[in-house]
Amino acid sequence: MARQVGVEPSLAVATDAINERQLGRLTGIVTQHTSIGERVAVLGLAYKPDTAVIERAQGLMLATALSDVGRRVIVHDPLALDVARAMLGSNIEFANSAGEAVGAADAVVIMVPWKDSIEFFAAWSYQGRVRLILDCWHIVDRARMPTSIKIVQLGRQRSAIGGDGGA
Repeated sequence: MARQVGVEPSLAVATDAINERQLGRLTGIVTQHTSIGERVAVLGLAYKPDTAVIERAQGLMLATALSDVGRRVIVHDPLALDVARAMLGSNIEFANSAGEAVGAADAVVIMVPWKDSIEFFAAWSYQGRVRLILDCWHIVDRARMPTSIKIVQLGRQRSAIGGDGGA
């Protein structure tokens, strides 16, 4: 639309490029630590917390990308599950809570800092098979997690966390 009125949409173009790069980056981190057929929980499909808007949302696109590379994907979003069902199709599983999704997963990706995910991880007593948490919002308290779980928190410098989780 900007180009139609003679304005160069530099910020919009840059934002789209960064979002595309991040999607590839996140997919790469997950596929590096999981195998085909393993289950990945994607927490947060909406564009941001407290909305059901999923148009071009990173969580929705990540769920699709992971499914496309052979991961079994289970998703949870407090508001966007119903609108996402039609877009994601039958290859994706839908969980009614963060706990349900995490309990069934080998890896977890926190895409939106929903209150229910924050509360879940604040109280989570590790049980199950999760061995990777990709925390895009730094909601996971690393000190509370067992050392058997690799925690990648985007934006943290490797030296600040002992070299095991920055990305």
